[in-house]
Amino acid sequence: MPCAAGVLTFLQTWLADRRFASTRLALVIRDAATDPVAAALTGLVRVTQAEHPDRLVLLEIAAGPGRLDPRTLTTALASGEPHTTIRDGVAQAPRFTPLAAVDSTAVDLSAGTVLITGASGALGRLIAHHLVTAHGVRDLLLVSRGGGMADLCAELAGAGAHVEAVACDVAERDQVAALLAEHSVHAVVHAAGVLDDGVVESLTTEQLTRVLRPKVDAAWHLHELTTDLAAFVLFSSVAGTLGSAGQAAYAAANTFLDALATHRVARGLPTVALMWGPWATEDGMTAGRRRLERGGLVPLRPEEGLALFDAALTRPEAVLVPVNANLTALRAAANQRSLQPIWHGLVPQPERDTRRAEPKASARLAQLSGDERDRALLELVRREVAAVLGHAATDELDGDRAFTELGFDSLTAVDLRNRLEQATGLRLPASLVFEQPTPPALIRFLSDELGVAAPQVGAADDTLGALFRQACEQDRVDEGMELVRMAARFRPAFDTPDELGRRPNPVPLARGAHEPLLFCFPAVVAMSGAHQYARFAAALRDHRGTVVLPEPGFGAGERLPASVAAVAEMQAQAVLEQAAGAPYALLGYSSGGWIAHEVAARLARTDSPPSAVVFLDTYLPQEMNPRLSRAFTHGLFARRSELVATDHVSLTAMGGYFSVFGAWQPSPLTVPTLFLRAADALPDVDGSPLAAADWGPSWARCDTDLEVAGDHFTIVGEFAEDTARAVDSWLTALQRQERNQH
Repeated sequence: MPCAAGVLTFLQTWLADRRFASTRLALVIRDAATDPVAAALTGLVRVTQAEHPDRLVLLEIAAGPGRLDPRTLTTALASGEPHTTIRDGVAQAPRFTPLAAVDSTAVDLSAGTVLITGASGALGRLIAHHLVTAHGVRDLLLVSRGGGMADLCAELAGAGAHVEAVACDVAERDQVAALLAEHSVHAVVHAAGVLDDGVVESLTTEQLTRVLRPKVDAAWHLHELTTDLAAFVLFSSVAGTLGSAGQAAYAAANTFLDALATHRVARGLPTVALMWGPWATEDGMTAGRRRLERGGLVPLRPEEGLALFDAALTRPEAVLVPVNANLTALRAAANQRSLQPIWHGLVPQPERDTRRAEPKASARLAQLSGDERDRALLELVRREVAAVLGHAATDELDGDRAFTELGFDSLTAVDLRNRLEQATGLRLPASLVFEQPTPPALIRFLSDELGVAAPQVGAADDTLGALFRQACEQDRVDEGMELVRMAARFRPAFDTPDELGRRPNPVPLARGAHEPLLFCFPAVVAMSGAHQYARFAAALRDHRGTVVLPEPGFGAGERLPASVAAVAEMQAQAVLEQAAGAPYALLGYSSGGWIAHEVAARLARTDSPPSAVVFLDTYLPQEMNPRLSRAFTHGLFARRSELVATDHVSLTAMGGYFSVFGAWQPSPLTVPTLFLRAADALPDVDGSPLAAADWGPSWARCDTDLEVAGDHFTIVGEFAEDTARAVDSWLTALQRQERNQH
């Protein structure tokens, strides 16, 4: 869906531009109720609103005969509503409302074959059983990409049904047409879907396409290729309407289904889209469930969900919201003024007491003495962390453990940032849990921020960022890099660790008893950081200790290294302090391998050398030919994350590191080394794979050379778990070999 990809790119660009950091963007979308493509955009925008409160307003304009009155538009913008629909000159905010009683109309599903997509999933299996046992369906056509499902077919056959399981990619029109040419279908239940979560800034068009295909493309093909159906049931999700943070692609897919149902009903075609809340039995589709539960939605027990499914089949509405709403939780949220406005049709917002003005939260906290403020902030942080992670009690949290060890990732980091912003009134970076990795560090940071008015980064400060992005867009990457290298010369530098002052905070990502402990160095590029290893380390949690040691210079006020030796010595000291005498290994991804190599070379000459060094697809500086540079830069921007800035600080840091490593060549190491190469070619700017001559690191100084699934970016993204397993297996074998030798 090119339109959705275009809007995603626009939103990412707008959010990344610091000039608009204090502005609100109004997005106008026409006919979203009946145009499925337009509706998909509303899902995308609602999630962006959830991730960036008060930054966007959604205006939906329904088709009408007259011109839009500017006064109506002004009223809608001034209402404070995040989403307003203008229809026939009247502005209205969407609200959930209870269903009115109507005469029910039974639907006979037993008169023919019922096709179920996504039948191999938890909900698909439940529905298949229910259709046979409760609706008397005797002919089922179960469709999934893999086919199979022998156990399910046997169970249903035992209940008296004739079942055929077919492998069919319903996102491919030709395959759907061939399937329907061989089978006469009486009704359709479209329950297929996949998840690929990520905050809007880091969401790629590939992820968006992967999520849209099985829901959007499949639904459209079934819509166009089926006729004379008794029922056409679309399994949607309330996440699309509520805007579940981290699920922009999933929300877009589901709001498409909602509008498709309306589109079909308007043409007299029997259809219903069900915006399901969470189910208690879901397996592969559970992402975002905890967030929905916290928002007042109780997971549906199977019998509750199936009863709602039956009730929906008798209703005339095109779109229904079958959820188990916890009204007590919703009222509590309303009293705290944290309830989404769409719920106000069920739970009215309490009247605000205007007789006395409450001081802002930041002012109340700032007025406390140092110890009092720290105690209040400790309670606040523990409460909000527990809420984000779904802990029943705050005393379950260990104040000395890193947030990443508690289970925080890029999505929950943004969630915590938003909650702390609301509670304190401060403007906080989304990288909070990576920059302040433990509760005590975060409390100190919040206390300091409350005590002073932190200056905001203005447009003038971000001129370099705008120029660099412009150079990349104009295919002048080399000139852009020269620009940031030149600007880096004006930043203070350090020759020794003592001149640096405070080092960047180590970021523990995983704990575990297996040795050696693993220290990871991020790539020295503008959009890098500890978050780069989040998926990689998640696979090692409770198995092998994994700590990220960020390079200095990427934070405001930090000095850049004046030489390779300066950063190597600083990081070597950090490694020895963190290892505290325990065996350790070093790992560097991409240009982080340069740091890992130099730190290893320095530590190999000490009494505490590393057990091993791992390089993840590390290219040498001189290998960056023009096509490879363009592909790298395009890939970085396509995967940019809100967790790191692309401003003058990070860009000049990148320029500084590329300058000091400009003519660098690795020397042989005396410790065991592993090089992991990406199996797939790096995509060019047009998405096609680079030619073989233009990619592939030439590093050939390692003891072991292995290949892992994915390209340069996805080996720490979608395939990070495979990469982590490869590293862990090699380290384990190496440790076993050393024990046998002794």
